[in-house]
Amino acid sequence: MDGIILKSCDNLGMPTLSDAKLNARKVFSRAPSGTRRIDIQALRALAIGSVFVYHLWPATLPGGFIGVDVFFVISGFLITSHIMRDVARGSFSVTAFWARRLRRLMPAALLVLAVVTVATYVFAPASLALQQHREIIAATLYFENWRLAFDAVDYLGADNAASGVQHYWSLSVEEQFYFLWPLLIVLALAISRRLRIMRPVRLVALTVGVVGLASFAYAVVTTAASPAWSFFVTPSRIWELALGAGAALAYAAFSRRSEGAVWWRRTASILGWTAIALSIALLNTSTPHPSWPTLAATLGTAAVILAGDSANRWSVGPVASLKPVQFLGDISYSVYLWHWPLIVMGASRWGDPGPLQSGAIIVATVLAATATYVSVERPMQIRSPQVMATFRGALGVTALVAAVIVGANAVPVAADAHRTAEVARSFSDDLSSVGECDGAMARVNSDLCGPQVGGAYSPEMEDAEANSLAYYDAVLDCDPNAIVSAKGELCDYTQTEASGPLVVLVGNSHAQHYLPAVGAIAKEHGWNLSLLWSPGCALVDARTMQGTEQDQLDCLDFTGSALEYLQDAKPALVILSYTNRQYADATGEASDPVAIDGAARALQTIVDVGTPVVAVKDSAWTLMEIATCLEVDYDTDPEACTRARPSAVGDSQLERAAERFSPEEVFVLDLTDAYCDDDTCYPTGGGILAYRDDHHLTVEWARTLAPLFETRIPSSFMP
Repeated sequence: MDGIILKSCDNLGMPTLSDAKLNARKVFSRAPSGTRRIDIQALRALAIGSVFVYHLWPATLPGGFIGVDVFFVISGFLITSHIMRDVARGSFSVTAFWARRLRRLMPAALLVLAVVTVATYVFAPASLALQQHREIIAATLYFENWRLAFDAVDYLGADNAASGVQHYWSLSVEEQFYFLWPLLIVLALAISRRLRIMRPVRLVALTVGVVGLASFAYAVVTTAASPAWSFFVTPSRIWELALGAGAALAYAAFSRRSEGAVWWRRTASILGWTAIALSIALLNTSTPHPSWPTLAATLGTAAVILAGDSANRWSVGPVASLKPVQFLGDISYSVYLWHWPLIVMGASRWGDPGPLQSGAIIVATVLAATATYVSVERPMQIRSPQVMATFRGALGVTALVAAVIVGANAVPVAADAHRTAEVARSFSDDLSSVGECDGAMARVNSDLCGPQVGGAYSPEMEDAEANSLAYYDAVLDCDPNAIVSAKGELCDYTQTEASGPLVVLVGNSHAQHYLPAVGAIAKEHGWNLSLLWSPGCALVDARTMQGTEQDQLDCLDFTGSALEYLQDAKPALVILSYTNRQYADATGEASDPVAIDGAARALQTIVDVGTPVVAVKDSAWTLMEIATCLEVDYDTDPEACTRARPSAVGDSQLERAAERFSPEEVFVLDLTDAYCDDDTCYPTGGGILAYRDDHHLTVEWARTLAPLFETRIPSSFMP
């Protein structure tokens, strides 16, 4: 593809020097080539400074995350300017463009990924290392934004701790843009030449506008429906890069003819800088983003760029031209690469960093970024090695280094996949396999089993979540289309025959995590067991206040669909459990009575068809970073990882609703004594780890609850 150059591609139907080149030359010959833009360097400095401060002290600059959006606009402007300038010269090559991007961005990015890989092996807590290895692979292959997006909407992945390469999501968006954007421009130029319906640059401008508007519309809609998804995915971000591209076309077309109109340039510059500053100061994590509020900073950035350096002398010029500001702009890419891994490593060592630790992180970041800029970035810009001069060479070297990094991180990921598959195959749901001093039984039988504070336990924290996921995958056959609900799933428990009485385990993830216990009883009694669940939703006939508007509607939809299914199926028994949710009263305030009334209506619907209900009181919560506590404090001070019972066990909305029914209709199963004594709740017991995060049970612990389900549920409820 190195031969795809506009001046020699008549046979491909692309624009020739006689049309696209000459049309672009009229516009882009006015734009300065290779000129250092003081204003753009200052924008970069402001962007990286705001992101860095936001990541260290979020409350200081609550909208500091908007710096990434400033970077997007700058990138769209610069890349489109470079492409169109080469078109004007008749020398644009798609592969040469890609080669420049590889030389410019990949060496420093891969260097940081290599360092983080080594640090993960040496320093990362075992509970976080596997996730970090997975994300390093995604970051190396530049799909980290999509991985984070899927994790953000996957309930079982939403609580993942931040990895040291999470910030590569924005670099992934840009690399995807750099791959597609030149192809889109070449396509527009080719259409212009073939159909001759519009001048080439005008058709490019129209294409940029259509793509940008479509992306912005997508961002607005998806931000309202699923903000975590919208934040990361490329279609929600293209409009910001397209805005920069539009600024490039406008700047080239109007910069010279507007040189005399100093007043509007000054005004645009002042308004632009003001809009960015106000966005950084006033936006926060509850602001819909990227959406309408994001326009202020992005349009402000475009205004500053369009105003040009001369206008900025009347606004922030004296500050923008300061050497420290310009230097920070120069090293902004390397600062972005280094700052987040150092923050994450600092947090794992110190917790929330204080002033001294934060200062150390800042100094270390600037030193590492300066060294990277001087020894890697700048040399690759001035005189790259001969082997990387062509696209094939640059791609080959990059692919080789990336393959080494991916391979180094794939080894532990593959080993874990093999291990968890073995765990799933060997896991026992037999009721008889639970000893009287195993896990939860040890705390219930404390007189027999002795104190359960400290001591060895299994599984290790880094294995707990993987074991749980492997178990659910092995024993559940789920059909998300079995009920009419956007979020709900109906799953068959595959370890028993389908001929026995139907029993349905219903609720959210706090019903799902009881599956090993209920499954053991199902095998013992020959039940046909199903799991009817929805992540984050309670079976309450009311609209929750939590989550986005779409989340709230989805949960209400799940309740309606689940109740309809239960009315039709008329199971022999429903076992129901979920964690408390917030529901609003008429004034908009959170109200437990509204939640309890809604829960009671749902229970009434079930018992009206003759189905008894076992309402399982919610499990105790650790309310802490249990993984960190177990790895850092448990061996020397196991009490540090315990929780006072009143704070770990709250008032249960489901239990309060169940009190309105007779004991023959709804039975409340309270298992609190499996986690807590009279005063304290514990993360381990009987040699088994209870929690895989701050409130979900491990499958190993849940299995040991089976005898308590068996003996405490009245025999009249057991099919």
